[in-house]
Amino acid sequence: MWSADGKRIAYAANTQKPQGIFWQFADGSGLPERLTTTSDEAHQDYPESFSRDGKVLSFARVRPPLGQDAWSLWTMRLDATERTPALFFDLPTSNEFGSQFSPDGKWMAYASNASPQGGEPTAFAIYMQPYPPTGAKYQISQTGGAWPIWSPDGRELIYRLNGGGVSGQRLHTVTVSTLPVPTFGAEQTLPIQGFLPVVNNREYDVFPDGKQFVMVFPVNRQDSGAVPAAQINAVLNWTEELKTRVPVKAR
Repeated sequence: MWSADGKRIAYAANTQKPQGIFWQFADGSGLPERLTTTSDEAHQDYPESFSRDGKVLSFARVRPPLGQDAWSLWTMRLDATERTPALFFDLPTSNEFGSQFSPDGKWMAYASNASPQGGEPTAFAIYMQPYPPTGAKYQISQTGGAWPIWSPDGRELIYRLNGGGVSGQRLHTVTVSTLPVPTFGAEQTLPIQGFLPVVNNREYDVFPDGKQFVMVFPVNRQDSGAVPAAQINAVLNWTEELKTRVPVKAR
């Protein structure tokens, strides 16, 4: 995922044990810098969101064993002298993931299957909490949901609703107002269907202007006319064109 200033890319990797979150300059310069580590090699960290000012990273920490994974939400201040992870939200009987900072940095949206009554886990739903956490929690969706994202203006939350198979995937949206107290509109279905769900990842995003989505669709999707036949194209002398597009810096 991109850092807030667009200069770095943060990612999870296990090339250095234990697995953790690293980031590196997007132009490939410099060496990767480790952001998170853990004394338990069974834990795995995955970056999820940067605050808009770039000072805080939210991430999910997975605690195996396999088949009984427990996901919890953590944050880390990147402007601190010592980058120490801070627990944002964790319940031993549920899973939380998909944390996303609001554009103003004052709220965190995420998915959770915690029971409102504190019992056994229920179906996943979208929730919102203040950041830093105060103990307050607001349930946004009533019909399920996962992998929330904010609209660029912070007035909507958009999330995926699984309906079984590619044809059953839906995006829902809810209007959000946080002043003077959080209030939410009714859930609405967006006219986007047939996109490809990706396990344990979000396969969609909103453009910064808030007017377009970027999605993952199956390669055989047929929206307009016949799908072109698969073919292989060979490009000759591509290095010469590359030199004209990206001039070599003087050494």
